[in-house]
Amino acid sequence: MQTLSRIIKLTVSGNKTLLISTYIATFISGIALLLQPYLIGLVIDQVVESLNRGESVHVNQILQSTSLIFITGLIRGIAVYCQSYLSEKLAQKLAYTMRNKFYDHVQHMDFKFHDEFHTGNLMSRAITDVEAMRMFVIGAMIRGPYFILLFSVVSIILLYNDLLLGIIAMSFMPVIGIMSSYTRLKLSSIWKIVQEQLAHLSVILQENLTGMKVVKSFNAQQHEVKKFDLESFYISKSMIRATKIQTRNSSALEFLYILSTGLVVVIGAYKIIEGDLTAGQLAQFVFYLGVLAIPVRWIGMLVNNIARTVSAGTRLFDVLDKKSEVQELKSPIILKKPQGEITFKNVTFGYTETKQAIKNISFKIEPGETVAFLGSPGSGKSTIAQLIPRFYEIKEGQIQIDGLDIKSLSLKSLRNNIGIVRQSPTLFPVSISENIAYQDIDSNQSEIEKAAKIAQIHNYIKTLPNAYQTIVNEDGSNLSGGQKQRIMIARTILHNPAILLLDDSTSSVDATTEENIINAMKKVMENRTSIIITHRLNTIKNADRLIIFHEGEIAEEGTHNKLIKSNGLYKEIYNLQMIADEKNKDIIESLQ
Repeated sequence: MQTLSRIIKLTVSGNKTLLISTYIATFISGIALLLQPYLIGLVIDQVVESLNRGESVHVNQILQSTSLIFITGLIRGIAVYCQSYLSEKLAQKLAYTMRNKFYDHVQHMDFKFHDEFHTGNLMSRAITDVEAMRMFVIGAMIRGPYFILLFSVVSIILLYNDLLLGIIAMSFMPVIGIMSSYTRLKLSSIWKIVQEQLAHLSVILQENLTGMKVVKSFNAQQHEVKKFDLESFYISKSMIRATKIQTRNSSALEFLYILSTGLVVVIGAYKIIEGDLTAGQLAQFVFYLGVLAIPVRWIGMLVNNIARTVSAGTRLFDVLDKKSEVQELKSPIILKKPQGEITFKNVTFGYTETKQAIKNISFKIEPGETVAFLGSPGSGKSTIAQLIPRFYEIKEGQIQIDGLDIKSLSLKSLRNNIGIVRQSPTLFPVSISENIAYQDIDSNQSEIEKAAKIAQIHNYIKTLPNAYQTIVNEDGSNLSGGQKQRIMIARTILHNPAILLLDDSTSSVDATTEENIINAMKKVMENRTSIIITHRLNTIKNADRLIIFHEGEIAEEGTHNKLIKSNGLYKEIYNLQMIADEKNKDIIESLQ
């Protein structure tokens, strides 16, 4: 019930007038509905009494008697329209709030959170689960109280009009209550499974569409289809099971209603013969039983609606209640124009609790210095690039910029002073110009083109039909790896950060492209603190100093000449790459 309470509070917050207006329209439609059986009974008795007295019934008399029925019908129609419109508006406001709240929350979470939750899973929660909450507002939140009140009022009217017939009509209510409670419990567990299955299906779909080129390259379409088909089958099976339980409950309620109506008609007819009841009163009673059937028939759907909402809301709040480990101080220091000094003091960090990625790391990088981090994959060098901008929170040690603990700095100002060029460049499906100015949207075209020239991508962009207004395909598929990387470099140049992190930025390109990127980066690294993270020696020729990582620790540190003379790990890496380069050169020469 705590989940439902939170959803109701979110719906009411800032929407009290709209909620009250919706309830007013709903209850006006209910009053009009309750008046109609009463008026119909009066008309029937009026006609029957006239006929019993041998009087003729004129059309005008009938029209006059039935005019109130038409008026109440018109009022009910208008009220139902208002109720439908207002309840949908209220539900859409909640959906809008929840989607934005969810999106904003995800944007501000640390990388550990994103490691834990798959993209497809988050998409499912933001879309499917929010939609379930929207349906709850329209269904259980608005109609629930209305149906409870309608049921209560009609029950009182039935018992007041005729105690015996009222007791007969109400005798099935305890059975209905027990069945509905049982159904809700059964559906709650099923809908929890369904929501998880839908999330898993979203993950499969997202992974497949993202990796479609790989799927086709390995001719794995059939395998992917089978995987998707199997998950779809499980969802269909669960949905059918839920529908079966709901339908069984609804059918049983319908049967009980028909049974009670039949008994009321039989006993009511006998009472008319005995003179204890008029035809109009029996008609009223049967019509009120019809009104009573409305909430009874809706019980099954409301129970299903509530069960699904509890499951969806629980999943959604599971994400919203997550707290980022990276927390900003209440009054953080604004890092304006740092010199770029970076200090690590005994830093230990692990992506999980059981395994450490780096252990007791200490080093200092002077302002404007270019330092290269080398090491095999998994040695811990790339972890450094994740820790300096505080994408993850360290458990031990301290990281400083210009002598200030990065935990004391505002996250925005910290990250605003750091430019990162990653191994896998991320471009968005907007124009090349917008991609370059992604972090500096107020930049003018001349500034964008100047950055592109330094990154050595301007000439290529100008050959495109729409030049800088060319739209980048999803995942940048209309650009080569080197072109995407140089656009990323142009983005960094335009932003002009004090600290530059190059995280294996040339590992996925060929030798010629690598040379172009290295040349482009020379100008970028001038007069700014730069860290080059790589396992290829070609990219470190401009470095002032080298730090060699091995199994999460610093193995060696110094200049190229110093490390070559020390006959340590760096010399071993250097010799292996020289041998590999010679082999590649021999292969190329033999092919020529």
